[in-house]
Amino acid sequence: MFDRSGVQPGKRSRVLTQKGFHNELVNKTKAFNKETKKLQSAIDKLYETFNNAENVGITEALKSVMLGKDVFENVVLSLRELSALDRWGESTEVKDTVNSTAAKFLQATDEAIHEAKRRLHLADEIIHAAGCKTTTSSVETSIRSGSHSSLKSERRKALADAAAAKEQAEYEMIIAGKINERKQLEAKEEHRRLTEKAQYEHDVAILEAKKTEAIAKAKLDAIEQSITDDEIKSHGDRSKTQTDIKKEQTAAWLNDLAPDEIETTSTGTHRTLSSPQVSPDLPPTDRPPAMQPTPNSQQHTVQQSSDICQRVGLMSAANERLSSTLARLSLPKCHPDIFSGDSTMFHPWKTAFKGMLENCGVVPSNEINYLHIYTSGLPQKLWIATVEDNTIIQKIY
Repeated sequence: MFDRSGVQPGKRSRVLTQKGFHNELVNKTKAFNKETKKLQSAIDKLYETFNNAENVGITEALKSVMLGKDVFENVVLSLRELSALDRWGESTEVKDTVNSTAAKFLQATDEAIHEAKRRLHLADEIIHAAGCKTTTSSVETSIRSGSHSSLKSERRKALADAAAAKEQAEYEMIIAGKINERKQLEAKEEHRRLTEKAQYEHDVAILEAKKTEAIAKAKLDAIEQSITDDEIKSHGDRSKTQTDIKKEQTAAWLNDLAPDEIETTSTGTHRTLSSPQVSPDLPPTDRPPAMQPTPNSQQHTVQQSSDICQRVGLMSAANERLSSTLARLSLPKCHPDIFSGDSTMFHPWKTAFKGMLENCGVVPSNEINYLHIYTSGLPQKLWIATVEDNTIIQKIY
């Protein structure tokens, strides 16, 4: 059992989408055209039977027309029910065309059925009159009436054919226009979808690039912060232990002094500290009351002055040697990493290398040697080539 909407009770109704509705409308429209042609063909065959003088085959043709009428009415009813579900306005023009065409065809069908029934009823009357021995004049009158009705039916048939062809052409034009509009709408939707997809891919690519840049920047900031913290810690440790390092370096330098320098220094000091000898043979009564300058005392004073100058010179030379030694040896404990040619690590390595040599009094030749120690790979090969070129230039000039 089904209700008037064609849905079986107890089952959930199906909601059509716009595309599904469009496809259903096209299918039912094709069915409507097909049944229209069948009904028109059945009407034509019925009118052809009217041309026979004996009205042979009217009953069969009439049954075919009535059956075609029932199918046609069912198709029209299904189209009207589908139009009631239209939420997009696609069946507005189609509905008007279907209603007008259906009305005309149903009217032509009713006229053909009425004419066929009239002819059958007339034939029954003629047969009944012949059985009752009617007059010849009444039979001729009925024949003339039948001929007049046949001409009238042919005229109606021609008019119905022309109207049906016109309506069918208009209906096909409307359907073609709807199909064209639908295709244009689908093309616009496809273009919009491709545009949105391209914009999405572009935005994703930009975000990926920004993410890579942010990651690289974060790594660089972390490296620089780590290097800065290490330098601060290294300077703090170096300031705390600078006095102890100088004491150890001074003791090491004193241990490395030549024995002749130590002997010279000790001899001069001994002569400086020694006092002039007084002869014990002289009696106290024979000494003069006051010290008078003698040639020996003047010679002793000159010798003492020369010893003082010699000691001052040795002390100044020792201070200069100690200062230069401390300047060469007072490098920090924190050393830079070995640079292998990575461009992203060049600036942190350069900062660490300069910080190591800062305030250390390192001569340029020693700085070049340090470059050889703290490089590897291609940078070290470049250093070797540069040193060899400088050596060749020095030999030439």
